[in-house]
Amino acid sequence: VWAVTSLFGFPLLLQKVKKIRFLGAGIMFFSLIIFGYFIWYAIPQNLGREHFALSYYSDFGNSPTQVVTNILLSPQKLLSTVFEESRIRYLTQIFMPLGFLSFLSPLYLIFSIPDFLINLLSDNSQLHQIYYQYSATITPFIFISSIFGAKVFLKSFPKMKLHLVIYIVFFAFLSSYLYGPLPGAKVPNVDMFIKPQPNREIIENFLSKIPEEYSVAATNNLGSHISHRQIIYTIPVGIGKADIVMFLGGKKEMVDRLRYDENYFEFFKIDDFVVFKKLGILL
Repeated sequence: VWAVTSLFGFPLLLQKVKKIRFLGAGIMFFSLIIFGYFIWYAIPQNLGREHFALSYYSDFGNSPTQVVTNILLSPQKLLSTVFEESRIRYLTQIFMPLGFLSFLSPLYLIFSIPDFLINLLSDNSQLHQIYYQYSATITPFIFISSIFGAKVFLKSFPKMKLHLVIYIVFFAFLSSYLYGPLPGAKVPNVDMFIKPQPNREIIENFLSKIPEEYSVAATNNLGSHISHRQIIYTIPVGIGKADIVMFLGGKKEMVDRLRYDENYFEFFKIDDFVVFKKLGILL
C-alpha cells in the first residue's frame, strides 16, 4: 500500500506550482521510506526472518533486494511471467466486468502497478485469482480508469451513450456468469449454504476449551475462529513450536508426518478435524 501511495505524488510532480511539486516529492519520498522500512527492517526484525511471502518470488531472488533488482534488470523474464496463461486469465477476469474500458484511459492504472506486479509475478496461484483479497487495492483504479475511458469513448462518439450503457451491462452480466459466485453463475460458490460443516458445534466447542496460554497452529480455515488468541500460527508455520496443532481437511501428508513426530501425539479426531498436542501439555 505504501508503494501505491508513493505514486500519488507522481502527478503532482508534473504541476507548474512549485509548492505542489514539493508536496508530490514529499509524498513519494515519505511513502518509499516507510515501504523500505517495513520490507527491509521492521518485518525481518519482528519475525526473525524474511516475510513468508518472499518465497512466492523465489524465481527472482531470495531477498527483497534481489527480487527488486532482478525484476528491474530482467525485463524478458518479467514479461514471460506476466504473459503466462494463468496471468492472462487473471487480467481478463479483472478487466472484463467493465468491458475493458480501462484501456481507453490507461494512465490511471499507474497507481495499481505495484499490486499488479506483486500478484502477477507471484508463484502462489491465489495471488493471480480474483476470488481473494489480493486485488483489493487494484479494483478502485479499474473503476477510475474505466470512468475516464468512458469519457474518452463518448468524446469520440457522443451519440453512442445508450450503446455504451448496453455494452457495460452486457459485460457486467457476462463476467458475473463466467466468474461470479452467485446462484445462476457458471460455477456458483454456494457450498457454505448447501454443504455446512457437519461437525461445526463439536469443533467450536473444542476450540473454546483450549487454554489461552497455549500457542496454536491451525489450517487457514480454522484461523478466524482462533484469531483472538495471543499466539497463533498458520500451518505449515508453527509446527514444532506450537503447543496445539489442528487440521481441518486436506494437508494429509502433514497429518501423517506429525503422527510420527516424537514431540506430538494425536489427541482428538473426528472426520477430517485432527488435533495434535505437544507431549507434557495438559488439555
